[in-house]
Amino acid sequence: ATLTLKSSKRIVGGFYMLLFKNKRSQMELLMNNGDELTVHYHFDNPIESATVLGTQECLDYLAYMRFLQPYNDKFKKVEEDRRKAKTKADSTAVKERSKQLNKELDDYRETYSKKNPNTLLAKQFRAAAYKEIPADIQGNEEKEKTFIRAHIFDGFDFDDERLAYTPFLETKLSTYLSVAPQVPDSINAISDE
Repeated sequence: ATLTLKSSKRIVGGFYMLLFKNKRSQMELLMNNGDELTVHYHFDNPIESATVLGTQECLDYLAYMRFLQPYNDKFKKVEEDRRKAKTKADSTAVKERSKQLNKELDDYRETYSKKNPNTLLAKQFRAAAYKEIPADIQGNEEKEKTFIRAHIFDGFDFDDERLAYTPFLETKLSTYLSVAPQVPDSINAISDE
């Protein structure tokens, strides 16, 4: 089957997902402003089988999606083991595995971002990042919330409209507001900020 999407208006770059009625198949695409793409893939294994004719950045995103595939299974296993953990040693081991997986992903993203700093994909990696809460304030809920509010948007390029077409703006706004004091004056001040 062939699907052609055309628009007489300029398509704003961002991350787009093709979803089909069978709900078994989906394909995520990265598009810059006005990109023209040709994508071929099989419904049963879209990421593995995909070929993309378009910009290098589109190919880079496909490579990243392929890189992520084994991690999804590993993260599911870590989460399953976290629920099953019965001892402190079990919990510590699971936490270390999770930390290692996150480090590998962060290293991939950081390496790509350094080589391609002005690409949408690099901006997406920076927008998605969260700073780790310093050890000296961990456990102090108020200081943690203040830290999160101060750093939640570090790396987020508000001048790039394409980031509005990613899931990160909504997620970060939601997190930002959830750590705000839940009283009207504070909400108003933080919203203005």
